[in-house]
Amino acid sequence: MAYLSWSEGFKSGGFDSKVGHAAEADVPVSEETATSYEIGFKSRWLGDSLQLNASGFRTDFEDLQLITLLFDQAT
Repeated sequence: MAYLSWSEGFKSGGFDSKVGHAAEADVPVSEETATSYEIGFKSRWLGDSLQLNASGFRTDFEDLQLITLLFDQAT
């Protein structure tokens, strides 16, 4: 059996509520989109005593939304 899949998804945009300055809170965050691809196969050999499966996948992001945590390293 061989298969191929493709899908798209999104995370809505908005405003960042965790900024340090009020002026930065007015800057909107763009919508994040993700497109995913997968291809693979499943096979059985030797009278169903050996099973071989393999797949490969990739996800492409546009306007990826990340959170960065900064820690104070003062000792």
